[in-house]
Amino acid sequence: MAGAAALRGKYTAYPEYKDSELTWLGYVPFHWAVSKFGYVKTVLTDFTANGSFADLKKNVVYRDEPSHARLVRLTDLRVDLDNKNGVWIDKDAYEYLGKSALFGGEFLLANVGAYAGLFYQMPENKGNASLAPNMFMAKFDGNKILREFMAYVGQSQSANEQLRLNATASSAQPKLNKDDFKSVRFTYPPCEEQQKIANFLDHETAKIDTLIAKQQQLITLLKEKRQAVISHAVTKGLNPHAPMRDSGVEWLGEVPAHWDVSRVKFEYKNLDGRRIPLSTEERSYKQGEYPYYGASGVIDHVDDFIFDGDLVLVSEDGANLLMRSYAIAFPAYGKYWVNNHAHILKPRDSNTEFWAEVIEVRDLTPYISGSAQPKFTSEALSNLVVAVPPKKDEVDKIAWYIREQKEKYSLLISKADGSIKLMQERRTALISAAVTGKIDVRNWKAA
Repeated sequence: MAGAAALRGKYTAYPEYKDSELTWLGYVPFHWAVSKFGYVKTVLTDFTANGSFADLKKNVVYRDEPSHARLVRLTDLRVDLDNKNGVWIDKDAYEYLGKSALFGGEFLLANVGAYAGLFYQMPENKGNASLAPNMFMAKFDGNKILREFMAYVGQSQSANEQLRLNATASSAQPKLNKDDFKSVRFTYPPCEEQQKIANFLDHETAKIDTLIAKQQQLITLLKEKRQAVISHAVTKGLNPHAPMRDSGVEWLGEVPAHWDVSRVKFEYKNLDGRRIPLSTEERSYKQGEYPYYGASGVIDHVDDFIFDGDLVLVSEDGANLLMRSYAIAFPAYGKYWVNNHAHILKPRDSNTEFWAEVIEVRDLTPYISGSAQPKFTSEALSNLVVAVPPKKDEVDKIAWYIREQKEKYSLLISKADGSIKLMQERRTALISAAVTGKIDVRNWKAA
């Protein structure tokens, strides 16, 4: 492993190695054992309960109450088990415990779907909890394998690749069975040495994680700054000395005196009547090169198009209207297809990026209807108040400025993303090297 070779420049190797007889693993320290997950596990189970999952779903609630127990899904572990978007089941209405009860420290992984093979450790639990369907739970023999060490084995490149290959070997839908899990090979030292490796990795990965968090914070700040700069340009213009006047709209405040305060229906032409939705099955027969747009951007590619030109698409429904994880208003260029979850607007000139930002900067919360499914109706969009320059040459200048600022901040964000990827690669390489014995950390001490 190239990463391990680089790490050996900083850390020492073991004095004596033996052939593991596994091509991908190579040589391991002489006193380490080579085994399979199946030989050192004490428990390996999936969801078990008195009844079917269909029965369970009747008792699922989306709130935390004393009379309910947490159903732990992999998505909860990937985000945060303390989040309030979890699922609880009625303890009295459904017998959920038994072998699938969770107490903290167990190892969980999805056995079907896109996350199949991802390996997580259950944190200490604050109440009754059960393993969710489509997941495995494993415990390992504490006399041979420490949980602290196994947690890092599960993050290593070798374990992840074996699980991923097993999950995708037999079908188009990634799927693991218990034998696939038990067949994963790994190597391990005596428990005392496992603890030293875990302590070393706790310390070193924490430093890397801190650096990653700082880069992620930088990316957040850069995105906020980019949006603030663009918002100012499309609501106040580029001339800091331009005479201003009260727009008469609370959220907008003052605007350049010569700008028009208008409504979307007077500045854009609505083309919603030309939208044609395609089901997932229909799209499966029409796979091609043309983008297929939904509420938050491209969701597929098809072999035909219904629009040819630069237009502005605006989300019509979906949680993103409130969450704003993705752009609500965005330009679409060239030839493409649009379903009925995005409004289609043709602005009065070709500066599509500017006209998209005019809507994107708005807080649309007061105009969103529906509780279960947020919706931004065509009528609400048409009556949305906007401030725009009356002359195209000023729009041209702002559009150019927007592109310039987006390129500037995209470059900075890309550099930060690149730094994160490098640090994540180093983190994985460090873990993999330590849990396969490529580096000797027995004498390591925290600086």
